[in-house]
Amino acid sequence: MLLREDKKKLVGIGIVCLVAAGVLLCLAFLRDGKRLFSIDAQKVAAVELGYQMDDQGPLLRIEDRETVETLVEYLNRYQYQGVKDPDPFSLRSGGNLPGIWLLNEEDLVITGVSVRANGVTKDNAFYYCTDNYFRPVLDLLKQ
Repeated sequence: MLLREDKKKLVGIGIVCLVAAGVLLCLAFLRDGKRLFSIDAQKVAAVELGYQMDDQGPLLRIEDRETVETLVEYLNRYQYQGVKDPDPFSLRSGGNLPGIWLLNEEDLVITGVSVRANGVTKDNAFYYCTDNYFRPVLDLLKQ
């Protein structure tokens, strides 16, 4: 039989486990970050993905309305946890990181960013997150 003190310890351990599980679930599902983008999908006519330098392969141009809206929504959902200077190596190497460019009807760039798995470089600042949010974009470019 469990003594009263043993029951108190078990209840205490159970409460600690429930609190820890709740914290982990919150961290997993609620990313505490700031939104970088607020783009109106109706103003975007096309999305280009790829590298600025031709030796890395051609740009992938997407004009399908549904896909464009999905990609704009994907960017708008991105939340970053911090900002720092871009990696000096990427700047020295010509900054030939893969990029995403949103274009309007006149084929002018509305916004463009260089992409890494864990963030984007925009306006000479690296906006990073704690997960690999942009890994699917990089995987798409490898195909």
